[in-house]
Amino acid sequence: MNMNDEKRKNAVRLKLHFLSEGISFSDRFINQFSKADCFMEKRKVYNNSDEQYTQAISRAPQELLMEDIISAVNYKRNSPWMLDFSDGLGYHIQKDGRHIIDVTFPKRPCFLERELSDGVSCGYIANLYGGMYLAFFTPAYCHYNSLDMGCHYCSLKNNRRKGDAYAMWIDKKMLCETTRIALREDAEQIKGIMLVGGNLPCEDENFQTFLDLSAAIEAEEIAIMGRSMLEIHIATMPPRNLELIKDAGKYNIRLSMNLEVYDDQLFEQYCPGKAVLYGREHLKKAILRAAEVLPYGRAHSILIAGLEPVESTISGIMFLAENGVVPIVNVFHNDYGTILQHHKRPSVDELLAIGQALQEVYKKYSFTPYWNGCGRNSIDYEAKEMLFV
Repeated sequence: MNMNDEKRKNAVRLKLHFLSEGISFSDRFINQFSKADCFMEKRKVYNNSDEQYTQAISRAPQELLMEDIISAVNYKRNSPWMLDFSDGLGYHIQKDGRHIIDVTFPKRPCFLERELSDGVSCGYIANLYGGMYLAFFTPAYCHYNSLDMGCHYCSLKNNRRKGDAYAMWIDKKMLCETTRIALREDAEQIKGIMLVGGNLPCEDENFQTFLDLSAAIEAEEIAIMGRSMLEIHIATMPPRNLELIKDAGKYNIRLSMNLEVYDDQLFEQYCPGKAVLYGREHLKKAILRAAEVLPYGRAHSILIAGLEPVESTISGIMFLAENGVVPIVNVFHNDYGTILQHHKRPSVDELLAIGQALQEVYKKYSFTPYWNGCGRNSIDYEAKEMLFV
């Protein structure tokens, strides 16, 4: 093992700690980062991964970087891991007063400050995810929440009341103009495009909307660059009519339709709207159908580590992989204002066991991660890179 591999594996181990135990901030860090407008700040578009909302922290990072490993910065006041700053060391993590590792943060893209032709800020329309993905969230509400049947870990409803201001609905014109500006201003930084949003009452309409937006993005790319180069990552509920899934194969898409938890009873407990209004078995059929009709490795599904026993998550990983679906493992974060805000996060040892199982699956099936290097709350890239020990 060379020195760089050791550093990356150490960074992965730290990431597991950060996702399990959160990160606190020193006063010196808060003061310094508030002035560091070259770095991407946290913008609560659709979730709030912090333990509690506080006005005292005016500006915080979404993610931090260690080597090529990116981690979410989920604020937790009493975490033993503290983001700190000093003139001599710069930005770093400390624990018990000891320097642990130097860190940096994704660059803040220029497009956020630009305006559309109607004067609307691009930052009102889009965000930057993981330092490299142009991200659109639409619609910024969920039908399940309106019926008090939202997923118990989702902070969308609470965030729309207290978070930053974003467009409730993004149409093709807004999306295309924002994409054009972003690719002009930040072409070297943007490596892909993300489409995600809440759920409409009609699943077919919901799904078709994302396909229509994908077509518009690819047309914009062709107009600008002569060809479609960027992958579009769609995370959505599947359509009711499963034959619509075949249409996703027309585009340069990775499609994620999410199992959430493998245990059927826990799924019904944590995702009442999805369980009652769509149905668990139909969801499984849709995910497997995507693996049948899309190019190999383009159908993905999220499992949330920490919502069920480790053995159950690993069984879900195996189930998906054996059926040609690329498993995504996101680490549960107990978002402020959600039903599960006091639910404990998974331990480092639990995440390590899941990561090792995921690593073997990625090796066996030659899978490519959904978030290939920018998954702040996921451990897929680290599994693909064989960094779990």
